[in-house]
Amino acid sequence: MTPDLSSIAARIIGTCLGVDDGDAVLIRSGLYARPLAEALGLACTGRGAHPMLSMSSDEYRVESITASQDAALERTPPHLLAAVEASDVVINVGHYELLLRDPSLLEGISEVRLSALRRAGIPIRDALFAGGKRSALVGYPSPHQAKVFGMTQEAYEDHFWAALDLDYDALGRSCRVLRDALDGTSEVHITNPDGTDIRVNITGRPLLMDDGVIDDEDRERGLNMLNLPAGEVCVAPVLKGTDGTAVFSRVLYKGAEVRDLALTFADGVLVEWHASAGEDLFRGMLEGATGHRDRLGELGIGTNPALTRAIGSLHLDEKVRGTIHLALGENRMMGGENESSLHWDLIMEHPTLEADGRTLIREGVHRTPSI
Repeated sequence: MTPDLSSIAARIIGTCLGVDDGDAVLIRSGLYARPLAEALGLACTGRGAHPMLSMSSDEYRVESITASQDAALERTPPHLLAAVEASDVVINVGHYELLLRDPSLLEGISEVRLSALRRAGIPIRDALFAGGKRSALVGYPSPHQAKVFGMTQEAYEDHFWAALDLDYDALGRSCRVLRDALDGTSEVHITNPDGTDIRVNITGRPLLMDDGVIDDEDRERGLNMLNLPAGEVCVAPVLKGTDGTAVFSRVLYKGAEVRDLALTFADGVLVEWHASAGEDLFRGMLEGATGHRDRLGELGIGTNPALTRAIGSLHLDEKVRGTIHLALGENRMMGGENESSLHWDLIMEHPTLEADGRTLIREGVHRTPSI
């Protein structure tokens, strides 16, 4: 599949983000994603907006983190914060964390330094949420990612672009069907063949949709952030009454795996965990975070019909129709109270999900129509 980047960029800028005449748009990108970043910039120009592009290579990004002084790494760059505060729209282009072409390069960066970098990013994240700015994280495929996920380049690119360049009206309708089915629910019960048995209290919490479009309703509710590819309904759990164990067969991070990760919660707080492999990886991520890192922060349900299976990419797998994800940490952007440098989505395949006793997903198959 050869993507029409000009057309895709025009949809992202116009339909998804609603960029207007006169908007200041900050576009930060991995250098490898330059074709899409520049197409986005040109789409902004065509709508009378003012784009500013900032790009860096994998090599520079990794070296700048590993060579930086410890104190400097944890400080928020004041000029970057000022640029975000002065922007109406902020777009990050590239593969998830650090926008890298090759996610395996994270292996060469210590978790201590990555955690410091996340803490430095808190004021920037807060400026986005508190300032009502529209923002998007837009993925971009590479051969290096395909290798990490065990796919051919052609298969991976087809998988990615089909998920991004889709019918957003239909995706929105599908998300609304699921949101309406969850409306008024007090308890969500999740099980899976790996041993998951957890009850999540969502009483009174707002049900949010990442349907790929920031519309007037979203703006009124302060929901101004997108991940693209899109496709999920999510909610911030109520801690009290959220109890049980969630088991994730595979968590991929820094090019390595955590296997059979079992997390046990009591009133929404992580009280016990273990894994069959990769425990040091999970422990380092958790211990390096600040704030409410051990609290359940999100329940998300994937709705993207173009994504039919998880491949190990967090950016894509959380959108797979039929998966759910639970996140640790930060959730104030969803109406929760957790404040943390960490927001870590953990993907679960083949779940069964019941809402106050009504089965909405059975072993990874939605019982609500996709429309």
